Order: sequence, then structure tokens, then C-alpha cells
Amino acid sequence: MGSVKVSGFPYNIESSATQGLSSIKGPSSITQERQPVISGKITSTGGNITGIWGRYSSVNKSTWTLATPVDGAFDSTSEDFTYQVSSPLADGEHIIEIKALNENGEQDAVYYTYHFWVGNAPPAVNSTAQNNLNNVIIYPNPYKPGSGTNHDRTGGVVFANLTNNAKISIFNISGELVYEANEVNGSGTLEWDGKNKSGNKVSSGVYVYLITNSGGEKKTGKISILK
Repeated sequence: MGSVKVSGFPYNIESSATQGLSSIKGPSSITQERQPVISGKITSTGGNITGIWGRYSSVNKSTWTLATPVDGAFDSTSEDFTYQVSSPLADGEHIIEIKALNENGEQDAVYYTYHFWVGNAPPAVNSTAQNNLNNVIIYPNPYKPGSGTNHDRTGGVVFANLTNNAKISIFNISGELVYEANEVNGSGTLEWDGKNKSGNKVSSGVYVYLITNSGGEKKTGKISILK
């Protein structure tokens, strides 16, 4: 397989990556499975695959854990693998990240980010500001502008079910603030168009959002931008 363009944490892998993500599957976007399994096949055109790892997160990241090679070892140019979350997940939004390396190391690394919701369906979007941040939802996530898929949206990423004047702060993986704004119209929603404070489109990758309000509440999570 030729190269692919995927993003993850902490690197953005563009079309120059020599490893390819041939296929991958996991739980549905809304699942009752609290220890879901990701399985797939990764093909390398730059040498044998030396390892495939996974980790999961909601707010805090787990450590990278070696996935299970279907044939018993990661030692060829095409590898089928499985990765299972090691501890039961709570209700809410979660992310599984898959990382693969071949003999060239990080320069050929490929990453994949898988978003899903554990438990019942995410809260409905309300058209007015809420009393707390308990039911905040963010969509589409991942956001892939221009793709024409359900991960695309003309206005960008929506933060919904906010409280009045809630503040949204978005940081890159280095902890630098790239965007900040407040809910101001009483609708309980705010749109981020995927641009930084200078008005430039942000790069592909994983970003951390922080939502705060005057009541002292805080909510944090991740947004993936794919291009």
C-alpha cells in the first residue's frame, strides 16, 4: 500500500510517511463495551515493522502498550494486530491512539486516532445556555475540513451545551494557547473554525480544549484535526 495521511499524538504524519495504515476497525462510535478492542493491518514500504502500540484517554493518557501481533511477532513489512483497552472505561467520550514504527524509527512513524463514546448516546444539543458543563458536547471530532464526510462541517467545530459566557481555550500539544473565545449570545454554543489567534488554519494534530465558567467549573478533552 502507498503512504497515507493520518494524525495523532504527538506527531503529525503527512504524505511522506512510508508506512501505510491498510485497515483498522474498532467499536462503533457509541458503544457499551468498556474495554474495546482495536484491530487492523499496517503495511510498511520502508522496512520491517518493529512495533505497534496503543493507548487510550479521556482526560489523562494511559502509557503506550505494545499491541498483540496476530502472527506472534512484529518482524515483517505487513502486520495484523489487536489492541485492547486494559481497564474499564467510564461513560463519556474516549480516544484510542495507535502508533507503529518500522526500522527507520520515528521518521517513518504512523499514528491513528479513534474517537468513540462509551455508554448511552451523547447528550442532545440544546439551543440555550445551560446551568452547568455536565452535558457539553463537541462535534465533529475528529474534524476533517473539506472531506465531505460526517467529520466535516462548514462552520468548524461546535462546542454545545455551554453555560453563559463560558470560556473555550484550545492548546497545541506543546501547551501553547492557539485559540480562546467566550460564549456570548446565550445560545450555549460556540464555533471554532480551526484557525489560531492570528487567523491561520492550524496544522493536523491533536489539540487540548479547556472549558471554564464563572461558577468555577472546568472541563477538558481533546480535538483531532485531520487534513
